[in-house]
Amino acid sequence: MRGLIACHEPPAAAVGREIFARGGNVADVAIATAYAQAVANPFDSGLSGKASIHVRLDGAVAILDAGHVIGSKVPPDLWRDKYRGRMYGVGPFIVEDYVNFVGYGAIMTPGFVPATQLLFERFGSGRLSWEALLQPAVRLASEGFLVFPTIAYEWDDDHVSVPPAQWNLRQTVAAGNAAARSLLFKPDGRAYRNGELFRQPDHARTLARIGAEGPEVFYKGELAKVIAQDFEANGAFVTFEDMAEYEVLVHEPIEVTYRGHRITANPPPGNGMIALLMLNILEGFDLAGLGYHSPDYIATLTDCMRAAFVDRARYRGDPAFVDVPIERLLSKEHAAQWQERVRAGDVPAPTWAEEDESTTHLSVMDSAGNAVSMTHSTGGYAGAAVVTDGLGFLHNSHMKLFDPMPGSVDSIVAGKRQGGSVPIIVSKDGEPILVVGGAGGTRQVTGTVQTIVNVIDHEMEAHKAVSASRVHSEHPAWLFYEPGIPAESVEVLRRRGRSVQPAPVDLGKINAVQRDPVTGQLHDGGEVRGDAGRGFVGYFDDGSD
Repeated sequence: MRGLIACHEPPAAAVGREIFARGGNVADVAIATAYAQAVANPFDSGLSGKASIHVRLDGAVAILDAGHVIGSKVPPDLWRDKYRGRMYGVGPFIVEDYVNFVGYGAIMTPGFVPATQLLFERFGSGRLSWEALLQPAVRLASEGFLVFPTIAYEWDDDHVSVPPAQWNLRQTVAAGNAAARSLLFKPDGRAYRNGELFRQPDHARTLARIGAEGPEVFYKGELAKVIAQDFEANGAFVTFEDMAEYEVLVHEPIEVTYRGHRITANPPPGNGMIALLMLNILEGFDLAGLGYHSPDYIATLTDCMRAAFVDRARYRGDPAFVDVPIERLLSKEHAAQWQERVRAGDVPAPTWAEEDESTTHLSVMDSAGNAVSMTHSTGGYAGAAVVTDGLGFLHNSHMKLFDPMPGSVDSIVAGKRQGGSVPIIVSKDGEPILVVGGAGGTRQVTGTVQTIVNVIDHEMEAHKAVSASRVHSEHPAWLFYEPGIPAESVEVLRRRGRSVQPAPVDLGKINAVQRDPVTGQLHDGGEVRGDAGRGFVGYFDDGSD
């Protein structure tokens, strides 16, 4: 049996390979790797995070939705008088003193731990115990690891961590609490640098306790009580009852067909529906015939993106609170209506709703076609910059994605679930051939879609499909492009009146694993973008079929 894990944190990829070698299946590998990511990349993931998991194992398929949930202590009209607009005019909501970005008020009820528990109970191999799966993360936190470029960048004083305030990590953590400063900076106050040893002893003890006592100790046991007491003392909106009663939602995947392939993804409030809608619209165009990255190709691709984002702005949100007509939106008839408007040049400007890019992802597959696509996040470059004393992990900060003003699909309401993420599995003739997903806010949607298009329409192997230059159009005016897009295409698009701009950030960080359905051969699609230089993979081959 062969297996491959692709993620953006080298210590975590090594853990995935280790679990494969010890007899773990794809669910075991995903769990152990995700906890290792929480240690190796505490800025983007952690015990206080959310998770969206798409799993296919031995014929069983499920979506585990563990989005952050607004705490029950949220009062009516929270921050209404302190609302100051939106980042870039269309992004996360800004409140006076950025208390929805940093501090206890930014924290939502987490779902990562119960999500991984459910993945273990329903899909784990049974050959490795829960404690065994967490042990590599415990070891990584206790012994430490050498800081690698992706996270070294977070400590750079020139890197802005909270864009609206223009705060770097040091300033962000100063607005948090002392325990966060102790976690992220050395005793003398110095930041960690690339290649230096980063140890997290408190985090190690917390992980060891979750491993030994079971995951429930975190969200309904003694650790939950410690966290809830900290929240109560500091004005957070999440209670012990919120944590203890948290429910991981289990769904059937939603799906479309794309050029004879079956594409399955997560339903709302996740962004899987938007990715599927894009592919449905794109299916009406001969992308390969247009010429890869030609002006017409880019114009068609980005117009289809914008069309899907128009629907996203209209229908996004938690289906428990707003009506989301999934079946109609994913119908071929609805796609045909958009195709006509794309051909006529009649795609309106979407309402841009940029999401936080501080997320991580893993894609894992074995040679039999079993797969897990998992995206998890704490919602900020240092979460809420809050650590419960003695526990050693950062709490999440997703309250910034909710509107302090009443009456919108994004308005703050207790119990509302936050979505995002696009964990996708692609099959052909019933055989899984690609597992993919990524990080980067809404750019993970367009990055994932372009990776799928590159594999299906342009017959690229996963590594080339992920590495290829991308475009992104969501803003009412701008079309962003990465280096590598032909200069002549950019110039033609500008002459046509498009506001084409070099991308100010990476257009998503995507990780994929591709499988040959005949031989079972696996190909890695580790991301090349970002300060790490490329994605990281853990590959295992025990020589068996």
